[in-house]
Amino acid sequence: MAGFITVEVNDRRLIEHLDSLPEMLKTALRPKITELTTALLNEVHAAEPVRTGRLVSATRMFIDEGQDYIAGKVRVVGQKSDIHRIAAALEYGAAHAFMSVKPYVRRGHPVAGYRRRENIHEYRFMRGPAASLRERALAEIQETIMTAVQIPT
Repeated sequence: MAGFITVEVNDRRLIEHLDSLPEMLKTALRPKITELTTALLNEVHAAEPVRTGRLVSATRMFIDEGQDYIAGKVRVVGQKSDIHRIAAALEYGAAHAFMSVKPYVRRGHPVAGYRRRENIHEYRFMRGPAASLRERALAEIQETIMTAVQIPT
């Protein structure tokens, strides 16, 4: 395996175990990562602001896997770029940002366009649940790794 250290020991079973360790770890971690990512998605959905439901329907979980990693992610996805701007403004806040309002007609009277100052406070609907789940996730992942790395007898 490229990038993985092997130890030359006369015990052939130990060498085989070390060579197969990365794939064995990914196999052992896959269900745990999926479980933790599902828990994170549920907490994010519970913390998301709901007005129209567009943001909740655009938030999804993904399990990304490569040759030497496996990662669970919760992201806002969508075809239109405005959902990403909305999610970012709600996550990080938009204090003192200016927004242009186009001219419109209200009750038969024209209203001129104007600029207004936004004061959206940060909801932390993604970072908050991730921070609260971090310690539990690290402990469970470490336990899964220790269980998977047991040297065969």
